Amino acid sequence: MKKTIFNLTILLIFAAFAFGQTTGKSSINKNKNTEQTIMQTEQKILDSILQGKIAAVEKYYADGYVLTSPEGILITKNDLISSFKSGALKVESSVNSEMKVTVYGNTAIARFRSTDQGIFNGQSISGTFQWTDVFVKLNGNWALISSNGTPLISQ
Repeated sequence: MKKTIFNLTILLIFAAFAFGQTTGKSSINKNKNTEQTIMQTEQKILDSILQGKIAAVEKYYADGYVLTSPEGILITKNDLISSFKSGALKVESSVNSEMKVTVYGNTAIARFRSTDQGIFNGQSISGTFQWTDVFVKLNGNWALISSNGTPLISQ
């Protein structure tokens, strides 16, 4: 009897371990797909901004989106889109690099650097920046909900 209970316990432990491994692989594959989707979305946003297709940019931003600019200014989605449309904000060139995406369920965080040239209200906003973008899955689609930019000082 004791041997049977022991064997059953061992069997359940190994079954749970094996089941967990299968789920883990599925989760890893799902996260890799999400990571690729977020990276592609970041590139689509950048391409649309550079091409002046602001209507295309809007669909990637959640209604409650807020940007914390490199100067520490909070900018809402409406303010950002208005700045693009009015011409007050013009990004002339931008290259993203060193992008890493981490997925936590229905939230994804993209961290990357960008080297930018642009103008905001007549002032240069050119430089190299470290960005953290937070995406959430809303109605089956990934939407950008928050961005934070930090200027990098050249060494």
